[in-house]
Amino acid sequence: MSSRELLQRIGDNLRAERARRNLSQEDLAHLAGMGPTQVARMERGEVDSGVSKFVRLALAMNAKPADLFVGVEQVRIDRD
Repeated sequence: MSSRELLQRIGDNLRAERARRNLSQEDLAHLAGMGPTQVARMERGEVDSGVSKFVRLALAMNAKPADLFVGVEQVRIDRD
């Protein structure tokens, strides 16, 4: 699995958590003090924003940060 695939998995989890809470990307971005474009890019796995930004988004929507990292425990990242 590449780093890109890892980011995509985390992004998918982020999108699912946001949808469960009936939040738009704009709503979540506002709650987290981020731009909606950045949230969209994170959900698509296009940008490695670092763990702190994913944690910030999780906390902004009252989710556990670990919820965004479900399924990555057994991921082996190949060197890009």
